Amino acid sequence: MHNMLNLKENISAARDLSAWAKFFQEFSVAQGSAPDFSAREPFSQKFAAEHRPKVTRLTVDSAEAETFLRLFGTEYKALQSGGWMVDIWEVCGLGKDEMRNSAVLAWFLDCHGSHGQSRNFLDLLMAALPESRPVGFPDSQDITPFYRTKVESHYDDAELNKPGRQSRRVDIEINGADFLLFIEVKIEASETPNQLRSYLEVLSASRRRATGLIFLTPDGRPPLDEDTRTQVVSLSWESLARSFRKAEILKNFSLANSFVATLIRQFCDHMEYIRRR
Repeated sequence: MHNMLNLKENISAARDLSAWAKFFQEFSVAQGSAPDFSAREPFSQKFAAEHRPKVTRLTVDSAEAETFLRLFGTEYKALQSGGWMVDIWEVCGLGKDEMRNSAVLAWFLDCHGSHGQSRNFLDLLMAALPESRPVGFPDSQDITPFYRTKVESHYDDAELNKPGRQSRRVDIEINGADFLLFIEVKIEASETPNQLRSYLEVLSASRRRATGLIFLTPDGRPPLDEDTRTQVVSLSWESLARSFRKAEILKNFSLANSFVATLIRQFCDHMEYIRRR
């Protein structure tokens, strides 16, 4: 009985491969035809001749196509069973959740992160920013070897020596000896009234030599509050992804297929997908 089942599976697989081979054969024949523009108005004969697409006849060997499909199926199943088709960030449900995305980004930016890449990702973040930045904005020289990265930092009026009970929640805080950098993360939500202005107040009260506020959005849009636009640096997720793809680990041949490198590439894919969603 077991042999009969195997025979049926083999026959079914052979039929599938034959069908694909037939498709490629018919496709190569179809490559020889091209649309006739001369019969369409208002195109002239001259225009049609000048703009007629160049057709390159594609010849496909059905036996080679069948062999390719068989080998491809075997290799694909091997990758799948080995876990190489798993997108960890999709499994974790990052989606458009701003706090989850903030936590993952903060992990990459943390020089003490378990990814083992030190401050490479913070340097890549800084490199992704536009050259025109506010006076006093941190640069690579301001970033000390050791800094602290935190998600959801809270600041209230008492810490700013102000009357009242207002609380401010910063998505990502990067805190060093001589600099303080805030990142406001947006995916779908827009900023609330005076939100960025209140973060700028916290930065000003910190009395650090270099301070800055990054407004991270899908399209790199400027803040709604026009008065803060000259004090905030706007950045898109897509621009950040392009910069992260230049990570040192991805250039290292021996580490390019490591687990961490896979996480980086998948997070870059995710950041680029945020813009298209």
